[in-house]
Amino acid sequence: MGVNQEKYKLHSLIERFNEIHECKYDYSLVEGEVSSENIKIICREHGVFTQRRSHHMAGARMSIMQQEQEVNVCIFLLRKSNIVHSFAYQYDADSFVNSRVKVKIICRKHGEFFAIYFRSYVWKGMP
Repeated sequence: MGVNQEKYKLHSLIERFNEIHECKYDYSLVEGEVSSENIKIICREHGVFTQRRSHHMAGARMSIMQQEQEVNVCIFLLRKSNIVHSFAYQYDADSFVNSRVKVKIICRKHGEFFAIYFRSYVWKGMP
């Protein structure tokens, strides 16, 4: 199959997903994985999750368990970051998408900056 046919197939698949799920998800990670059984999907509210292509095509959404897992990760990282940094930083929990996306962190001394939550609790100071 040629490159143009692959792009068309991917484009058609993403269009179909958007019809089924009313544009709720971002499929930018699906690129190159058209024939994969499992695909990575980005929920704009909760972050990345993996699902069988056939299940997603049948209308399956992100599970409640996956959503709760992301919330628990956020709470854990906030607590851990505050302990590691002796409450020196204020974290914007509202901008938390998942543990791999940059969020706003406020240093009381230097102001705002962005960092990845997961890295911020092991990180040793301002960037």
